[in-house]
This record gives sequence, structure tokens and C-alpha cells, in this order.
Amino acid sequence: MPIYIVFFLILFILGTLGIAFFLHIVNIEKPNGETATSAWPKTFTKNFSTEIIIVKDEVLLKNSGIEKLEKYGLWFQLLDTSGKEIIAYNTAPDLKTEYTVFELLDITGGKQTNKTETVFAGVYVKQGIECTYLIGFPVNISKVIMYLNGEHFTNGKSIVVTILFAVCVFIMLFGFFYGLWITRKMQKITKSVFEIALRTYTPIKQVGLFEDVYVSLNQLDSEIQASDELRDNTELLRKEWIEGITHDLKTPLSPIKGYGELLTNTQYEISTSDIRKYGNVILKNINYTESLINDLKLIYQMENGTTNTRISKVNIVRQLKEIIIDLLNTPEYENCKINFISSSNEIYTELDISLFRRAISNIIINAIIHNAKDTDILVTIELNDNILISIQDNGTGLTTEEQKKLFTRYYRGTNTEAKPEGTGLGMGIVKQIVELHDGKIEVDSIYGEGTRITISLPHSN
Repeated sequence: MPIYIVFFLILFILGTLGIAFFLHIVNIEKPNGETATSAWPKTFTKNFSTEIIIVKDEVLLKNSGIEKLEKYGLWFQLLDTSGKEIIAYNTAPDLKTEYTVFELLDITGGKQTNKTETVFAGVYVKQGIECTYLIGFPVNISKVIMYLNGEHFTNGKSIVVTILFAVCVFIMLFGFFYGLWITRKMQKITKSVFEIALRTYTPIKQVGLFEDVYVSLNQLDSEIQASDELRDNTELLRKEWIEGITHDLKTPLSPIKGYGELLTNTQYEISTSDIRKYGNVILKNINYTESLINDLKLIYQMENGTTNTRISKVNIVRQLKEIIIDLLNTPEYENCKINFISSSNEIYTELDISLFRRAISNIIINAIIHNAKDTDILVTIELNDNILISIQDNGTGLTTEEQKKLFTRYYRGTNTEAKPEGTGLGMGIVKQIVELHDGKIEVDSIYGEGTRITISLPHSN
């Protein structure tokens, strides 16, 4: 049970006992066994004046008044203006028969004559006759702001003092041990924070008063571990990518250097057709090198938010058709099978044409170079709530692990060694371009059956 529940439970018990004790001292038991508040004797005395009557200038007590005195076992004295007794009923033999003014004033609010009796005084004024009367009650009444049961109050004072002392001792001990407990818990939490920083943290059982703190610490540790793992994986991919990109840069430089040396060597006679052939090889490799450098430049600009985008409203159907036609007009891709289906001739959106063409070209080229030559590629576009562009092939497909890493920067795939065209930045750039246009990109692939890349872009009317 949590410590604060125990604390409030103890306070509730103490409060209940306090209320019970208060009710105990403000109630009395009448001589006939009935229970009443401690103010009953004073109220009874005040109202008893109605039981006094005057008959032929003689002050008498009604029979109903005598019955009430008998019922509750009370005694009664009627005094004249000088304080001398006129009428007495049920009084003790040793009771005084004459009182001074000061004695009567002392009795007016109720006075304890002994430990078992309290006397109250009242005034009777009628037909020019003024009398004072006294009624003795066989109960002990004390007046402390209000009328209390004196016997209960006197006996209860020691109990109250004992309870208050016990409560004070309990609170002091509770505070001391609770402080020690809190200190230990805080030391445990502080130690856990240091362990998280040192990567030596062991998850804490998520229960108790500090459950929320333990949950947060465990979650923080899990997130840091995941971040460390991601960082390590990214660093590993980056190193592998650097090795790959170094190789990719050397690959086009070798024929450029070789054919360049051959063209400048005066020892050989080279025909015009051979010069044109060598020039085309050099130009192709220069274009490839330039593409690698542009990829690096673009990814750097996107990471630093310095991409110079030129957003305009375009017919995206027309742009897709032009991209496909341009690829098929490229000699190395002229025999590829690329089909296009659109639900409409005109679908408009706002985007950077250059970046969009690059993203779509990268996806289609990946589908070409990483699959067999007879692979069918289908590009479709439809308009629902958003613009959905799908590039689908029936090639070799991707494994689950390859799908997870497809859009990861520096990832080069598992079959790129035979395809030096990949920089490892292509699909990473595609994802950033799509997100730059407030879009989403997803991959769905079955290994051995094919792959579908889906792009969702906002629609512009």
C-alpha cells in the first residue's frame, strides 16, 4: 500500500476519534437515563419559570413543575429579593437557605457545587413580584465556550493530552523515517540517471510512489539505446558508403584517364571514328561523375535547409509522361518496358519540377538497373483525396530487411556491386524531396515477385 494512503488513513482515524470524543463531552445523561446536550440544564432552568404561579399574593409551584422535578430527580429553591428561601422542594438538609447577591450572580451561569451536582439560577417576574429560583441537577457540567459534560471532560483531558502527545511523536517519527525513505529513493533515481549516462542502467520495476519516474527512466534508457544503435548503424553505413562512393568515383576516372592519355599520345594514329568513340566514353563517365557530385551537393543542401526550390503549379500527368519519354530516348534504357496509366489527363499540384523529375527518375532507374532486362515497369497516377503515384515492377523484389533500409541514407542495397551506377544516396534523396513537398513515400515489396513504390502528394485545384 502506498505510504501516502497509510498517512491519510491514520489522519482519518484520528479525525474520527476526535469527533467521537467531542460528541462524548458535549452530551450528558439525564437522571432518568435519557441523553441530551450539556446545555439542557440551562434551558430547563430558563423555561421552568412557567411552572411558578401566584395565588392570592402567594408564590406557589405548579403540580406539573413538581412532576418534572420528581422525574429528573432535581431539587428546587425559590428566593425573595433579599435572597431568603420562600419555597423549597427536594432539598438536602444541609442546603443553604439564604444567599448573598454575589453568590447568586456566581450561580446564574451554572455552578458546580461538587463533582456530581451543578446548580443553575433563574428569575421569575410577574404581577410586580420578583423572585430568584435555583435548580440543582445531579450532573457535572463545565462551561468552556460551550456547556460540556464536566465528568467526561475532566476524565478526557488526560486522554486528549495522551493522544496529542502520541500524535506528535508519531508525526515526528513518521517524518523522520519518511525522510529517510525519500532520501533513499532520490539516491536511487540519481544513481539511475548516472547509469543511463554511462550506458550501464538496469531497468527498474515500475511500481510504488515513484512509478511515473521509473517509467520515464526506463523509457529514456530505451530511447537512448535505440538512438545509440541507430547512430552506430548509420556510422557503419556511412563508412561503407564512403568506401563505395570512393570506388564509384574511381570507376569513371579510370576510362577518362586511359582514353585521355591515348588521345594525347603522338605515337598512335587514331581515326576520327575512334576519337568520337573514345570521346563518348569520356563524356559518359564525366556525366556519371557529375551526377555523383550533384547527389552529394543536393543531400548537403537538404540537410542544411539551403535547397533553392522553385515551386510552381504544374500538370503532374504531363511531367510523368515527359520523364518516361526522356528515359526511353536514352540509349541505355531504350529497350526497357515502361508503361503509363493515368485516371485523368490533367492533375495539378504545386512542386519544384527539377526536384520532382529527379525523384521519379531515380525510382524508375533503380527499378531498371536492379532487375532483369525484361522486367516490366508500370507507372500509374490517380486522384483521390491526394495524388497517388505508383511505380511498380515485377522484378526480384526486396527482402523485409532491404525494405526497412531502402530510404536510409548511405544504403546501397545488396546487389549493387554489379551495378556501379548507385551512389547510395538516390532513394534517400527521393524521400527528402517527397517530404519537402509535404508528401509521403512508401515501399511494398514481395521478394521474388516485385516492388511497388507509392508517393502521396497534396492536390492543387
